Amino acid sequence: MALELLSDQAPSEITRASLARKAQVDPGLIRYYFKNRDSLMRAAAETLTDRLQARASSALAHDLSPDEQVCARVKALLAFKVDNPFYHRLMMEETARSGDPASKSLYEQIAGNAIARYASYLEAGSKDGSLRKVDAAMLYMAVIGLCDFFVIASPVLAPMLPYDDPEMMQQAYGDFICDLLINGLRPR
Repeated sequence: MALELLSDQAPSEITRASLARKAQVDPGLIRYYFKNRDSLMRAAAETLTDRLQARASSALAHDLSPDEQVCARVKALLAFKVDNPFYHRLMMEETARSGDPASKSLYEQIAGNAIARYASYLEAGSKDGSLRKVDAAMLYMAVIGLCDFFVIASPVLAPMLPYDDPEMMQQAYGDFICDLLINGLRPR
């Protein structure tokens, strides 16, 4: 139920009480399972991250070159962000900046794993000559920014773009950012 709320609301607007109202259960039941708001947000972050990883793993299930792996991961993140527009706000506002050590640790683990994945793609691409080495953390941040902006801006920009179908626009944008990234990562 918290995940449903996160599809429509900023994480800062979600409380245990609002979750109880949405689920139509006694607030005591929510307090039983989630001792505080941090534990609720952490559980949501873990679940959403698992879903993101499942989507990305599915996209990467084929034998792909390093540049294709980068694109598959980017497109998986873009599709995930369209369905879960508040995911990175949840990660930044509710886990990374939390006063709760378990939440901060979760964020560091998730971000560290993501950066390591990008580093592995870049390393493999460097070895086969398809990609140059860049800072994997910077690439990670850039990809998040590119995907986040699409989710924020596409409803406003859609009338100015030549796409009648939101899925076509998402596909075109995914292709565009892959081209932009991969050509920017090619050896010079």
